[in-house]
Amino acid sequence: MRPTHKLSLVGWNDVGYHNPDMKTPNIDRLAAQGIKLNQSYTQSICTPTRSALMTGRYPFKTGMQHGVLLATDNACLPTRHQLLSEDLRHHGCSTHLVGKWHLGFCKWACTPTYRGFDTFFGYYSGAHDYYTKTYASEFTKYAYLDLRDDIHPAWTYSHNTSYSTHMFTDRATDVINQHNTSTPLFLYLSLQNPHFPLQVGDVYTHHTHRYTEVNERRRTYCGMVSALDEGIGNVTAALEERGMMDNTLILFLLWR
Repeated sequence: MRPTHKLSLVGWNDVGYHNPDMKTPNIDRLAAQGIKLNQSYTQSICTPTRSALMTGRYPFKTGMQHGVLLATDNACLPTRHQLLSEDLRHHGCSTHLVGKWHLGFCKWACTPTYRGFDTFFGYYSGAHDYYTKTYASEFTKYAYLDLRDDIHPAWTYSHNTSYSTHMFTDRATDVINQHNTSTPLFLYLSLQNPHFPLQVGDVYTHHTHRYTEVNERRRTYCGMVSALDEGIGNVTAALEERGMMDNTLILFLLWR
């Protein structure tokens, strides 16, 4: 099942510790064992939010306040601003980005491995198909592979129809398993769930999690949140297996 609709955000009622109808045990565990910041604020859309996280500045201070960057935009988060990744790498951290970038790619200087990340595995634009890894929207009639391994197009995945959340989670756990624990690690895991297009396998909607008391669109959305939760569980399990969990700060942020 691969229904596609336009809807994309995680709301207050879309996690299990607020709504028991949602199956998110791993997110619930982080909430129970950590601190819930229920009165924090974020931007309403993706690019401004990510620019604020990476720079520590309000978007209107960086020129990113106007909306999302489109794949055809000749613009990016200005390179005069130092990013969190650059600062952490300067202080000895190993830095890795897995998943969504969406801060511009009009020139190499705007892309992750030129902006403080040792490695990057993910996509540059705002959304891509969870199975084909291609970008297409109403703003362009052309679909293209939007997946990079560092700076290189990840052609080996162009015919890989595995769910992207599984693919990104696998890469994140590889980063953790291969990390030299004598140095600090900054892992920015930017999973796309439940960003549009709404796509998820039946296992997350019917067989395992049994979201049967809601309409099809809501069922797909709930399944995507459960797939996100499963990925978080796999990453935390990898940290525990490496003995890194007790010395790790996990920030779980709900945004687009």
